[in-house]
Amino acid sequence: MALELLYDERPPGAGGSRGAPLLLVLHGWGTYRGPLFELAKGFDPRLTIVAAQAPVRIGPGAYRWFDYQRDPATGALTIDDDEERASLARLERFVDQLVATWAPGALYLFGHSQGATMALTLTLRRPARFAGCAHLNGRVLSRRLAEVERPAPLAGLPFFFGHATQDPIIPLSLGRQTRDHVQRLGGSIVSREYPVGHDVTPEIISHVSTWLTDTITQQHAPRRHHSA
Repeated sequence: MALELLYDERPPGAGGSRGAPLLLVLHGWGTYRGPLFELAKGFDPRLTIVAAQAPVRIGPGAYRWFDYQRDPATGALTIDDDEERASLARLERFVDQLVATWAPGALYLFGHSQGATMALTLTLRRPARFAGCAHLNGRVLSRRLAEVERPAPLAGLPFFFGHATQDPIIPLSLGRQTRDHVQRLGGSIVSREYPVGHDVTPEIISHVSTWLTDTITQQHAPRRHHSA
């Protein structure tokens, strides 16, 4: 079966098999699946890791999930709604294909920038499908807010929010608003801020890796049975 999006895959380590937890990695605007995949390949060996490529090509080795325009006077962003809807529909079909192909025991998301925005939108639209979401330097789109208020509360679903304090693309204030919105919906939040620009540094990757390992371990810990 041909999958909806191009992707790279890292299978789980020795002893891993069908039913292993799976991490879907989503890159940001103007790059491609490779760089973030290379950073994620060192994550927990229990994971199958799949890095998907955004569908809209904008140059050699450069893709996007949706276009946007920035007002030079105010800095406000205008999103290409049609392109965002089309990419989201393809990404949702891709997730359905992943589940059918790999049958993961749990499905996690990790995105940066536009990829973080797409990952968060997926999670909030279908929270029962995902086991956690790591969100770096992204935001929730304002026009999606009415949609994501409708699902049942997130009931402790784990989220990692990382944002750069000097981010010139998506200001820290938007990152904090997004984090707070998810917390109001009932998400279980781990939040960190970094004194860098719109980047993914080794420190950030280390923190995401630790969060993923801790989350997987807690979710798959055997329950203790107490005798009467």
